[in-house]
Amino acid sequence: MNGTAGLMERTPEKETSYRIIWQQEFGLNAAYLTPKEIEILHQMAQGYLNKQIAGNLNICEQTAKNHVSSILKKLEATNRTQAVVRAMRFGIVSQGA
Repeated sequence: MNGTAGLMERTPEKETSYRIIWQQEFGLNAAYLTPKEIEILHQMAQGYLNKQIAGNLNICEQTAKNHVSSILKKLEATNRTQAVVRAMRFGIVSQGA
């Protein structure tokens, strides 16, 4: 699978609108997902494990775990599924990503 499947074109306007939506819905922390965290969210939505994400993105597994932990914290999610559902709800990740 292509790691960029389902990625939305990133523009400053879209970034600003996402940040406003995230701030309103999730609070300040979620508004600051990094581009790498968004890329990892797409991998999570495809059902990849940390080890697979690491291989796909050419990063070490611990780095993937750190990114996932940061995503969960920022989205105030208790697990990966909840994080992906929240990301899908606001168009960060598309269904079938």
